Amino acid sequence: MRIIEYTPNKLTLHSSALKNWIIGSIITSLGIVIPVLYAGKTIYSFNCNRNNSVNGGTCQIQEIDKWGTKTRKIVVMNELKGANLETRTYRVRGGRRVDYRINLITKNGEIYFTNGDDRANMSSLANQINDFINHPQASNLQVQDVMDETIPMYIIGGLLLVYGVSSIFTDDIMCSFDKDSGEFLIRRKGILGNRIQCGENINISDIRVEQKSSSRNRKTGKVEITYKLSLILKSGESLLLHSGGSSHQKYMDLEKNIRQIIDI
Repeated sequence: MRIIEYTPNKLTLHSSALKNWIIGSIITSLGIVIPVLYAGKTIYSFNCNRNNSVNGGTCQIQEIDKWGTKTRKIVVMNELKGANLETRTYRVRGGRRVDYRINLITKNGEIYFTNGDDRANMSSLANQINDFINHPQASNLQVQDVMDETIPMYIIGGLLLVYGVSSIFTDDIMCSFDKDSGEFLIRRKGILGNRIQCGENINISDIRVEQKSSSRNRKTGKVEITYKLSLILKSGESLLLHSGGSSHQKYMDLEKNIRQIIDI
């Protein structure tokens, strides 16, 4: 909230919601698009068929999602040497994450097949591939790894929608306090239309700066506090002027400016 007019007899404050509306529209769009694009099951399959040809047969690495089947790689049996289970550790917020990756070993290097966080499942897949390669009498192999991203993507989309819609519903607020007329006016403009609240300055009993919320920053360890500024009427009604700012001093300055105009 910023001061756009300040004289000994008049104070006008404005809190623009344009930035919130733009960001909210973008985030809401993402909340819709992400589940549509990424929610669903993806099947990673490795299919091999041995035969008496010169190459000994072929193996296909395929990726099957809701958009169709993609053949990522074709490998001839004579070039396939085995499967390797690789463990990777990543640092994430609040700790570490372990990921297991299966690479197919060929005469020309390694080829990525699939990955996951279930060691038992990844180890079983790698063992099935190695058993097939080490037993020439086996004629075919088909292994699959299913990755279902439906629930995580809908959760992410839902959280984005909640945040985006709440930002879109933010009001653009204009507050005016006039000493000569002895009146105040609060105009709220938003997706719900224009709403105007007005009254006499003598009906204002207090202006309060209060803590709205607090949270601890995980990176710095510092407690971050946001505040709100409200008019308190003699009737007991509270009229919110602004909230969400982190500068306590700025809110205190605004409170002081309002008090000077309405003489309380």
